[in-house]
Amino acid sequence: MDDGGMDLEKFKIKNIKQVQSITNQLVHSLALAEECIQFEHRDLHLGNILIKETKEEKYFFNGEAFDFDGIQCNIIDYSLSRMRDGSEIVFRDLDTIGWLFEGDPKIDSQYQVYKDILESKGSKSWKEFNPRSNVLWLSFVVGRLLQNNKAVKHPKRLYENLNNFQKRILEYSSVQKLKSEDEFFKK
Repeated sequence: MDDGGMDLEKFKIKNIKQVQSITNQLVHSLALAEECIQFEHRDLHLGNILIKETKEEKYFFNGEAFDFDGIQCNIIDYSLSRMRDGSEIVFRDLDTIGWLFEGDPKIDSQYQVYKDILESKGSKSWKEFNPRSNVLWLSFVVGRLLQNNKAVKHPKRLYENLNNFQKRILEYSSVQKLKSEDEFFKK
């Protein structure tokens, strides 16, 4: 297999444009996966996002070009994921690993995301599509990236734009809807 890169927990971000690039790549990947295969990752913490440096300058999504800013994002570890494969639903019943929802958010805010996913699922089966789980993880990742990179040199306006975007993420029911409606993606 191709080397997917270093996990985002260990990767050293060079500038705020790389945070924006990671955000853009995650949003486009998740939105497309939601649309095409009703995909939920359900475990998209920083360790499940690999970053590798690239000389490619742009990636293309629906005919639009976006800057890589020197890095390429790869999402890994689909062991808790859910997707539609034709008429079949492939998923992991998270009720069988209940300890996943017992972590202490005071130790790490990542544990709150699992609790929020469980709450957003409500009484539905884990088999049913709940794209809100992707939204919850996206909000966590962008928030953590901004928090971990406050000291990174950046243009104030770009940092504020990303910070304001992060505050709006939870207003959406899916990443697909966020991508199509949020002003962050309007040109």
